[in-house]
Amino acid sequence: MKDNKFKIGDRVGAQNQYNEDTGDNVWTKIIRYDEYQDDTLFGEITDITSKGKAIVQWDNISEPETMDPKVLTLEAKAKADLDRLEKEFKAVEKEVKAKMKDAGALLKEANTLSQTVGLQLENMWDACEPLLDAMDKCGWRTSSFGC
Repeated sequence: MKDNKFKIGDRVGAQNQYNEDTGDNVWTKIIRYDEYQDDTLFGEITDITSKGKAIVQWDNISEPETMDPKVLTLEAKAKADLDRLEKEFKAVEKEVKAKMKDAGALLKEANTLSQTVGLQLENMWDACEPLLDAMDKCGWRTSSFGC
């Protein structure tokens, strides 16, 4: 694999992502955006081994790492991808925020309705089940709500 597209001195990036199937963290050149956690590393190729592996000195990491070139991308491309993904995220986030605001208003309205008959909304399990099911399907674990 000596004929990779990288050379000594190239600035590269890669991302360490959690693989849900295996439970492992894996390196990938596929950049994903996460507003709370950026697992994208950038560094410089300092050497290329006889087997075609790239030795990368990552920024802010003291020891260089031997990397498979398949998981590397040029830094400029990775940064452009991150910028594009952040813009896409912010646009969708704005729409989601509006929907959540509407959902919050409806939940408060349901609470007011339950109080008109002297009940607490959290005690109206059958009435709340569609909301709890939807939350579960969206990844929120609602099992602790009853505690």
